[in-house]
Amino acid sequence: METVQTLFRQKYVHMGIDQAAGILIVQWIGFLQLDEVMEGCRVMSDVVRTHGLKRHLSDHTELKVLKASVQNYLIGEAFPNYQRAGLERIAVLSSGDVFTQATVENVNGQSGSNQLQIAIFPSREACYAWLLG
Repeated sequence: METVQTLFRQKYVHMGIDQAAGILIVQWIGFLQLDEVMEGCRVMSDVVRTHGLKRHLSDHTELKVLKASVQNYLIGEAFPNYQRAGLERIAVLSSGDVFTQATVENVNGQSGSNQLQIAIFPSREACYAWLLG
């Protein structure tokens, strides 16, 4: 079982590291505002760089639909920053909401590259298996 050290916690995001596995775990919560996403993503990039992390589990089980401004920021700035910071793999723990899934898939489809692989999974176990595989 994973042990996660909490690094950053706000009403819209919970962020921590599973040190043993070398995985950054972030749970996004609710309808995100652009300023909240920008702050969370800045912290994420700093954590990835500081800890030399290559793998990230993005938990969307409590996430709601992403606004267009948030999607544009993620595609245009956040994901390129993650890649520059050294991140190589993002496993997304899927939301049960089909509308949220659609906005997340739009962002992920435009953000993945040879250097940054993104995959969506229905369970935490599947996320870990792919990240550690």
